[in-house]
Amino acid sequence: MRGNIEKQSLQKKTFIRTGTIVLGVTVLAGCIPAMPVNALEPAQISVTKEAVIAATIAEKYAFDLDDIAASQAEEPVSKNVTYAKSSTKDQKEGNQIAATAKEEDASEVTEESIQSVIDPGIPISSNNARYQYLFGTNYKAFTIYDPPKGYESASKAAKNMTTITVPVWKMNASGKKYKSSYELTINRLLADNVAAIFQEIYELNIKFPIKVMSGYRYRKVGGVGLSNSTLLSVHSFGAAIDINYGDYDNDYYLGDGNDLRDKTNSYCIPDEVIAVFEKYGWYWGGDFSICSDTMHFQYLGLDFLTYQDNSPFRTLTTEGAMMSGKDVKNLQQRLKKLGFSVSVDGVYGNATAKAVKKAQKRYGLKATGVVDYKTWETIINQTHDMSYVF
Repeated sequence: MRGNIEKQSLQKKTFIRTGTIVLGVTVLAGCIPAMPVNALEPAQISVTKEAVIAATIAEKYAFDLDDIAASQAEEPVSKNVTYAKSSTKDQKEGNQIAATAKEEDASEVTEESIQSVIDPGIPISSNNARYQYLFGTNYKAFTIYDPPKGYESASKAAKNMTTITVPVWKMNASGKKYKSSYELTINRLLADNVAAIFQEIYELNIKFPIKVMSGYRYRKVGGVGLSNSTLLSVHSFGAAIDINYGDYDNDYYLGDGNDLRDKTNSYCIPDEVIAVFEKYGWYWGGDFSICSDTMHFQYLGLDFLTYQDNSPFRTLTTEGAMMSGKDVKNLQQRLKKLGFSVSVDGVYGNATAKAVKKAQKRYGLKATGVVDYKTWETIINQTHDMSYVF
């Protein structure tokens, strides 16, 4: 994954005092116990050591104190997030002191000394810590039959949610971007964290446009190879966010490492946005091992999503008894979408096998007419669609 997903930027910038200098540093989460953000007090440590730590953080995580000062010029639209104020002059002066001290005493800087001024904001040290934070239990793949306490139904889960307003960039038909805001329903325990994420995304120079978003939705997991799944989606816990869903370049791709998006599409989620989420302790759905869900971000770990058997797709062939069903119809729909001549009748006959051979040849596969896993993977990825039909 991009960056270190076990480090998370503070949802609230803390004061670090060095004499009369105040450095507005964004600190990152390490493996120290979680504590409420609002309970933090300004750190009081020595000038030299603090300056060295500040400089090391800035260097290691590519933070620029001047940029931070500029980003604080406007109050965030989102609720319940407070940012420390410090002057650009102070930050420039502090940055110079930090750089000098780092050069003189860099040997004393350790990961432990950096983490001594780190506020985790929300737990990210392990997946168990994340589950304990939301549910009071260690990691478990919750199903519709054994949901966590307080999430037994949509009405009960909704009591754990809150709606925040976050700043976003929108884009009109002519491609001009403009300032706007978006209401997002999310787990109340993650609200400050999410608000800080979107504040930082909003402040990116690229002005990434957000057309549509979705957070809390009470439902189970579905999709190709998961038609009989009973797993509760992370959206059910208000711990997942989809951005610009429905856009061709923010869709699903089958198999590990498949990402066929056209990144010139303005609505395609860029690396900079993915990096912000990961910096704040979230995972990107593009890193799912069984299907790349590139519109999706979630706070809980990715390991809950697995195929429920070793063969998520039937191998389709004309040998033996005639094969038919929803999966055949889905394949035919995909072939038709790709421009191959085929009837969408749900029967895997010679005409469909002939179209499959042409598709296999086009996409560099052995033209056998047999739809094995690799053929399914290729055709699904080429059509960018994981419709819930199986």
